[in-house]
Amino acid sequence: MGFDPPCVTRIIHAKPPASIAQYLQEIGRAGRRGQQSHAILYYNKRDLAANTPGIQQDIIKYCSDDTRCLREKLLEPFGFQKSDQIANDKCCSICKSKSAASHSLSAMENVEI
Repeated sequence: MGFDPPCVTRIIHAKPPASIAQYLQEIGRAGRRGQQSHAILYYNKRDLAANTPGIQQDIIKYCSDDTRCLREKLLEPFGFQKSDQIANDKCCSICKSKSAASHSLSAMENVEI
């Protein structure tokens, strides 16, 4: 028993939760009926300070690394991997930007001059 509404498709955090486990549990409330959902996390450097009460190193590391797939970073501590069936343009903001950059580069390579 718990909070399980069928219409939640967006979870917005105004600051990071204390840990990756807490974040994953909270964003898992969205899309429970199979619909596409989004999780948005707003933070600044002050939110990630090591002396912030209760914050764990795993969430600081998650927020500080802007080069790796967000889904992979969420699943990795729990021993899971991202499914190969998830397209990069539908995965996370990092994968989406890499996918867009890749498509732009491919388009530029195919231009005849």
